[in-house]
Amino acid sequence: MKANEAVINRFNSVDQCKKANLGNRALNSTDMYNYNFDCNIQQVKRLEFDVLYYGLFFADRIAIFKMRSNEILSCFGYSDKQHKGNEGEGQFHLNRRSIDYHMQNHFVQWLTYEELYNLLNSEK
Repeated sequence: MKANEAVINRFNSVDQCKKANLGNRALNSTDMYNYNFDCNIQQVKRLEFDVLYYGLFFADRIAIFKMRSNEILSCFGYSDKQHKGNEGEGQFHLNRRSIDYHMQNHFVQWLTYEELYNLLNSEK
């Protein structure tokens, strides 16, 4: 069973930040090259957006990335074979093998949890 069964969306994002703790964000950002981890960005429908923002939530901070829809097909490890018969939808992973690609090509900025909380809370 997952530690958090809730789906994160714009309506509950602040509550999800409040519920996050070191127990479920155990890897520090400085350890991303030293330990195995896997973050799966899935159900990417590249024809339905211009820009995709995605993030890695570490124990100490959050890495924010940005990718344009026309860059998806050339994304390291992108697969459009997520589900049998599925068209126009795919996925990619952020892990020790792919993190350099994302840091060098799509990294935007680091955010603290307090900065993210303030950013999301100011939009209400």
